[in-house]
Amino acid sequence: MRAWMLGLVGGCVIAVAAAMAWAKPATSGGGVPPEGAGEKPAIKIGQSAPLTGQTASLGLRVRAGLQAAVAEVNRTGGIDGRLLTLVSLDDGYEPKATGVNMRRLIDEEQVLVVLGSVGAPCAVTAVPIAQEKKTLLYGYFTGGSVLRKVPPDRYVVNFRAGLTEEAAEQIQALCRSGIRPDEIAFFTQRDAFGDAAFTGGVAALRSAGLTETSKVRHVRYERNTVNIESGLSELLLMQPQPKAVVFAGAGDPTVAFVRAAHKVSFRPTITTFSFADAVYIAAELGSQADGMIVTQVVPPLDAGVPAIEDYRKAMTAVFTDEQPSYASLEAYLSARALFRAMKACPGDLSREAVVEAIRGLGTLDAGLGKGFELRMRADGHTIGGHIWPTVIRGGKVVPLDQARTTSTADGAPAQPTPAEGR
Repeated sequence: MRAWMLGLVGGCVIAVAAAMAWAKPATSGGGVPPEGAGEKPAIKIGQSAPLTGQTASLGLRVRAGLQAAVAEVNRTGGIDGRLLTLVSLDDGYEPKATGVNMRRLIDEEQVLVVLGSVGAPCAVTAVPIAQEKKTLLYGYFTGGSVLRKVPPDRYVVNFRAGLTEEAAEQIQALCRSGIRPDEIAFFTQRDAFGDAAFTGGVAALRSAGLTETSKVRHVRYERNTVNIESGLSELLLMQPQPKAVVFAGAGDPTVAFVRAAHKVSFRPTITTFSFADAVYIAAELGSQADGMIVTQVVPPLDAGVPAIEDYRKAMTAVFTDEQPSYASLEAYLSARALFRAMKACPGDLSREAVVEAIRGLGTLDAGLGKGFELRMRADGHTIGGHIWPTVIRGGKVVPLDQARTTSTADGAPAQPTPAEGR
């Protein structure tokens, strides 16, 4: 039995393993709610995410974004005079724990909605419970197909684009740089996330002109590990060796793969998904990350759009030492869209009312820039779904288009390909 610890951060109840490392809240507490706010019962919202273990760095960033969004709403009086409380439970990125957490959040904690959970393998467990309990499962931090069924599940709504769409952007970028579809291999996590990324990638290769998709090269590693050596060995033995590798995994395995590949002078163009958190990868790898293409589902952190300015203010109001990241930005933007929908609910808030509100969102200017409004798509399961391709250059994550058009010293356009030798 795990030892649990309860804490309160910016209106957020945190239930985590006792050994967890915290992001420190600002001493100001992020502001004081207006007089009278909180006299009504609080609105509980739930999260199940990896707050400890191999993927904890991602889960903690996602939680930080939710905390910032919750505190922002509470500073203005909450929703209809009711303050928000985030109940965040640790699942260690394991589906079995996710199931236990989902039932605890819905049955015992009586949350109105579950949001900001992490990972396709955990979503496989969470979706049927949300459907059974008729409770909205919103803004899951994964592009897995289990959350994107046709016809759509009523109680599942996504904020981010799917893995198929991210994979298509990566394949297109590789082909534009001169790499042929048959020169691309896949290295994926052995679970629902990896399977969805590979399936989406193969579909993109087919669209790019590859006819013999059964021959696409594919290696795997085990979830919640950094055991990438076997897969790397398989890639090295391939003849000819791939010129590009689409890597589908969390941040730490991605970092481990790039480091190990460098040690043996294997330097293909590497692409990866937003799940890996490009800021973390760039900080960990330094120059070894140069040229890595990472698809994002939110704008660049330095984009001159109102949503980024709001995000930075919200994070600063709650945390003293939490660095901006794509993961916390996505969680913040996703939660903010949900809260706006909740504010528009007529009458008393209920689980069904929240589902109706988010599905009937209409067109929302979320401050992401022209052409990036939020609305329920025709697929019936996603309100956002935008993609911003980026590339890591000099330790920074920059838009791929910017990297492609920036001139080099000799006047030739820079290419979105990796550092020398890849």
